[in-house]
Amino acid sequence: MHNITTLAAGVDVDEALRLSEEQEDVFHELILLHADLKGEHIFIDPNTGRLTGVRDWSDACIGHPSVDIHGLAISVGATAAARIASAAGYNEHIVARGVFTARCDSIICLDAILHEDDDTPEWLGLEALKQLLQAPQPYRVVLGARNTSGMEQSLRDINFESANKVEVLPLDLADLKGTKKFAEATLEKLGDAKIDYLFLNAAITVPAVANPRGYRWCESAVVNHVAQFYLVHLLREKLVASKPRIVFISSGAATSVSDPSVVEDGLKSGAGTESRTLYPMTKFVQLLGAHWWRRELTGVCDVVAVSPGLVPGTGLARGSNFQIPSGLPDAKTIPQGAQSMLAALTRSDFPEDADRIFLTSWGEWWDKSVIEKTLDKELQNKWAFSKEDIEKEAGISG
Repeated sequence: MHNITTLAAGVDVDEALRLSEEQEDVFHELILLHADLKGEHIFIDPNTGRLTGVRDWSDACIGHPSVDIHGLAISVGATAAARIASAAGYNEHIVARGVFTARCDSIICLDAILHEDDDTPEWLGLEALKQLLQAPQPYRVVLGARNTSGMEQSLRDINFESANKVEVLPLDLADLKGTKKFAEATLEKLGDAKIDYLFLNAAITVPAVANPRGYRWCESAVVNHVAQFYLVHLLREKLVASKPRIVFISSGAATSVSDPSVVEDGLKSGAGTESRTLYPMTKFVQLLGAHWWRRELTGVCDVVAVSPGLVPGTGLARGSNFQIPSGLPDAKTIPQGAQSMLAALTRSDFPEDADRIFLTSWGEWWDKSVIEKTLDKELQNKWAFSKEDIEKEAGISG
């Protein structure tokens, strides 16, 4: 135990390496690993400090126990990780290996940042939030984020003063049960206050592999459409009372779907659809959903779909090989893309034709002919899943 504590405290890294190499050829029983232990996946009771849950087991696999010690060391610190691993019965050699590999990761990341080789994406949503916080109009923002601790740190790092209040709540749109919890927490936070804007900004480009949660649709379809559509259902009563503007962050990629009849099979879990084909399909059905809500809430809520434009270097490509090439003639910077998104909050020059809900990144309302395929009301109805159907599929009761 002395060795573990010493190693975890960072007193002797060389000893950690020696112990790890010493045990190189020693067989250790392989175990079930979470394999992605980090801050947003670990829940701690703030009153007792006890672990209350671990979520997102999509990367679970069989492997060496040091892998999860490695993840814990990065998330909660080497000392705490060593204590947890020791309490779980792992010896000093296994703990040493986990702690040491965590330090290697940290050094590699730090080196990349120091040498301006950091591939961490910039986030359009965060840039939009920064611009919103600098606006003269006061805002109270309830923000859903997968990594709440990371988002809170990003907000602390903002280098300007803002009187606007931001409350960060956990939200993983890949998890429909979690989406419902976010909606409930949001309504509790708001109390009697109304919603002025519902800003739906989330997208991923993960290929259509089997959905780890067992849903009928692949994860990209869930995040980019199903969960966002479900969230409007969950907030509907408050939205009707508030009469806000609902903004769907869309994409011109929605218009590249030439044959809507193939979309259903392409978006199914395990369909194998590659990111470059899949992403336009998800944005196509999202736009169908936006049209449906525009019809459903006519006279109650304004509904806008807006494109940030072609913006290289964002987090959109995480989990896939999908990339927006830099150097395109129409490419926009991240601040420009965020400005395009925020324009949807303030534009009041709506076209007379209510179907023209798509605001482009250059500030024009697209003509109906451009988005013609998404104006098919039968298609809109097909992809407008009821709250009950979504909850039945996701195993959500009550």
